[in-house]
Amino acid sequence: TMDTFQLQPLPLPPRNGIQTWQQSSGRMSGSDTDEHSLLNSHRREEWIRDCSGESALHVLKSQPNNVRGKRLTATTSDMKLVEKANIQRQGIIWPWNRFYRIWWYLTAAGAVVTVFLAPYQIAFHETPDEELHIGVLEQALNVLFAIDIIINFNLAFYKDEKIIYERRVIATHYFQGMFWVDFVGVFPFERVAFSCARILGTFNETLFLKCAPLRLFRLARFHHIKKVWDELQYDASVSLLSFTLFRNFAAVVISCHFQGCCMYYLARVHNFDDETWLGPKIHGDSTSVRYVTSLYLAITTFCTVGYGDFSPVNPTEKIVGSFFMLVNIIIAAWIIGSITLLMMKGDDETKEYRDRLEVLNQYGSMHDFDQPLLDKLKDQLRLQFNNRDIADDQVLDEFPSAIRRKILR
Repeated sequence: TMDTFQLQPLPLPPRNGIQTWQQSSGRMSGSDTDEHSLLNSHRREEWIRDCSGESALHVLKSQPNNVRGKRLTATTSDMKLVEKANIQRQGIIWPWNRFYRIWWYLTAAGAVVTVFLAPYQIAFHETPDEELHIGVLEQALNVLFAIDIIINFNLAFYKDEKIIYERRVIATHYFQGMFWVDFVGVFPFERVAFSCARILGTFNETLFLKCAPLRLFRLARFHHIKKVWDELQYDASVSLLSFTLFRNFAAVVISCHFQGCCMYYLARVHNFDDETWLGPKIHGDSTSVRYVTSLYLAITTFCTVGYGDFSPVNPTEKIVGSFFMLVNIIIAAWIIGSITLLMMKGDDETKEYRDRLEVLNQYGSMHDFDQPLLDKLKDQLRLQFNNRDIADDQVLDEFPSAIRRKILR
């Protein structure tokens, strides 16, 4: 049978060797069900402390585990059950493992480097000899993501609020899903094309330039960055405003870098003649100056400034430039919308406080309150306004009545 454990109420251990607890077969109300589950989870901690390895393995296979959603975290009781059952001997990697979390962030950093490195190599690598020499950084990234594929074949995963840790099921699930995305991000398509061309005797600089865009397949690694964004978005220790500003700025930088490299590549395909946006002006400049010029074109296009010093000339550049402008509209709308939502929330809260303060001033003036009393009322209003989100009724409203009574007692 599949090795799983699911999120359901856990049967309590026998008391005095005779009494056992069973959940009623009838349906309970939502709050009653939550109370039974939460009270049961408190008693579950006592059982885990005395749980043997064999019984812990049974719990993992058939009983609940209170996992905080499908993220890289788990409750202390989850980890205790795993330790008691000694499942580590099977070589399974748990998603909440500290070393795996470090590895997870390392792959995300590698994906960030790839997002910048791949377009740059396509546009600015000048000769086939330069391209055929594998750089240390590129080689390290390939090794990193190749190892990540092996790790994912041994990584437990969540499915329907159950954690699956049977190796065969893990391998099948990964092979039928994200394996192919990771494989596309690692497989050297452009090098295979170069090798085939060399065997056929057709390899030259023109073919090298046409096959260079095959490096774009490496951008499949971007899903590692998306996972980190999702993790940080729901991390309460990270300021939502700071995260939103950083995410939006990163999106603009990545977009402008990609667009600048693409526009330089198009000019390079046409040998920088007079019918390109660069023309002969680029000759004699270093690679760094050329990159800055390309990035400058992308940023002015994104900001809709358009100074007129650089602009698309031939039909291909105009088509690609028009496409980039349409994409920029979507990105700009997304950035403005996300920031506006945060700012509007703060403005609404400020407006509410000012309105209530104005009402208090009118009330005090109508009843001839002296200034010390009015100042105390204003201080109380500010205190209540600043702490209303952590008031008892706001924090405990989602919890069952039994838990609320226990806390407020």
